[in-house]
Order: sequence, then C-alpha cells, then structure tokens
Amino acid sequence: MSLLDENYFEKEKNPKKARMIVLVFIILIVVAMIVIIAMLFALKEEPLTANIDGTQNNAIISLFKEEGDITYVPVKKIASYIGYEAYNGEYQAKSEELSKCYVISEKEVVNLKLDSTRIYALDLSDTDGNYQYFDTKTPVKAFDGELYIDVRDMTKVFNTLYEYNQETNQIKLYTLPYLVQTYNSKVLSYNYEAIDENFYNQKAIFDDMLVVTRNKKVRSYKC
Repeated sequence: MSLLDENYFEKEKNPKKARMIVLVFIILIVVAMIVIIAMLFALKEEPLTANIDGTQNNAIISLFKEEGDITYVPVKKIASYIGYEAYNGEYQAKSEELSKCYVISEKEVVNLKLDSTRIYALDLSDTDGNYQYFDTKTPVKAFDGELYIDVRDMTKVFNTLYEYNQETNQIKLYTLPYLVQTYNSKVLSYNYEAIDENFYNQKAIFDDMLVVTRNKKVRSYKC
C-alpha cells in the first residue's frame, strides 16, 4: 500500500471518530440538562405544611404514616390536637386492652378495635346509652404498639375532615365545631337562623348537607 493510500484511510477514520466524540458530548449535555431541570423542580417544591381549622400546626406532620397508597394517623396522638381524649380499652369497661381504644369529646364516644372496620359511637346526650355503629374504609391497624386509622376515616372517628392539597403540599384538618361556625354565616344569608344544634344533625355537614332552623322548624339543604 502506498503512502497516499494510507493517508486516505486515515482521513476516513478521523471524521468517524470525530462524529462519535461529538455525539457522546451531546448526549452528556442532554443528560446534564435533565438532571439540572429535575433539581430545579425539586428545589421549587413546596415544603410539607399542616394546619388545623385554618391555623398552621406543623407539629402533626410527623404523626402521619404512609403504607402503600393509604395514609394512617395514630388515634391517641392526633386526638389531643382536635379536641378529643383517647384511652386504651373500651368506654366504661375496666380494661386496658391495647388492641382496643376509645376516643371521647364533649358530645360523643367512639370505640375502635384492632383489625376491625366497625366502630361504635355513643351520643353522650342519649341517656339510654344506645350505640350506633359505622363501617370505616380501612381496618384499624397497629404500628409500633399504637392503633392507627386511615385518614379518610377521621370524619367517622373524630368528626374531622382531612384534606391534602397536592399543589401547595399542605395537610388540612377541619373539626366539626369549626365547620359549623363557618357554615353558620352561609345559612344566615339564606334567611335561616343557624345550623341545628342537634349533634347528629350537625354531622350531616360531612355528607354535604346542612340541617338548619328557621322559626323553630328544622330544614335541610345541600351545602
């Protein structure tokens, strides 16, 4: 092979090598840009915050526990934040069973049991002591020796609405007394006196209903 032929083949190899180098360089730049964009989005993500009845309370953030696609909250620990007390065992029973607990407010007691979806609620104004039962979405679970409930069941256990706003990355809890107070201004605009004082009528709020009074008559309408 002549020297001329060798130079020809060398020239053929160099452009291919150069193109390969340029291609690798472009790929590295694209990957770097994707990483930078992802980091910028991560930096822009709002930190998780929480509030109860419109007041920020980030102390409750650590209470929530995720398992799969369900978020749980510890019964006894969340109770004190939303106007409840919580105890082991059953209401009015001399028991400290860790597999059972009850929560109590000024108006209601609710009994819960590990692995059960059925809860028993007692209106404290009912002198006959007649319990009502409700079924929750998810069975009561235990983590580290504590009983937890699905946050979606907070309305039935604690008469408290749980919401999570993904855009603002914020947990919001609304208790029944707060919702009654908030909606009272709405019913006044419809020429009603107020939301009915009966506890179970007030709980209709969680079913998007308002039970109101006017001229001592009880009426109901959609929220």
